[in-house]
Amino acid sequence: MTLGDDGQPRWHVDVESPEYAESLGGVLAELHTVDPDAVRGSGIPILSPAEVRQRKRDDVARVDAEFDVAPSLRRRWREWLDDDSFWPTFTAVTHGEVYPAHQLMDGPINVGILDWTTAAVSDPARDFVFHRASVSAAAFEMTIARYVEAGGRVWPRFAEHCDELYSATPVELGLLALQTGEPEHLQAARTQLNEPA
Repeated sequence: MTLGDDGQPRWHVDVESPEYAESLGGVLAELHTVDPDAVRGSGIPILSPAEVRQRKRDDVARVDAEFDVAPSLRRRWREWLDDDSFWPTFTAVTHGEVYPAHQLMDGPINVGILDWTTAAVSDPARDFVFHRASVSAAAFEMTIARYVEAGGRVWPRFAEHCDELYSATPVELGLLALQTGEPEHLQAARTQLNEPA
């Protein structure tokens, strides 16, 4: 992926292709089936399902206290956080930001993932968020089919949970803005957090 003159991403891989779906599903299944005990002592966060959800709840509350959040977003996040059916009952070793700019590719085939700064034993859906948001339902289903075939685990509202995680990406931007204090980050966060759900 590169950025065009307009600042928009230009993909150099067909993220709709069956080959890409097969490759991504296989790579994520391989990662998510790593025994979490193998990463103990590595320094990455190791969270239980309850801790994952509480962290998200805390992050939303912190951003909501510091920014003017659109009421529809606040309501959407509250309903999602309060509904058990969205949330996994298990965690897995995750990367945290899987999207084409973090993938080493050989044509449509994943040969590696870059930038492990957000790795954690956490919600496996976090590694599907950007894929879900950027491909068709058919491409997403192909990816999930390969993922499950290769040993990955999903739950009935997995895809919807990915959608809700994506809806909360302005929360991550808000946290970054609070951390850096950079005016551009603060303005971008204000803009995204004021957009209706």
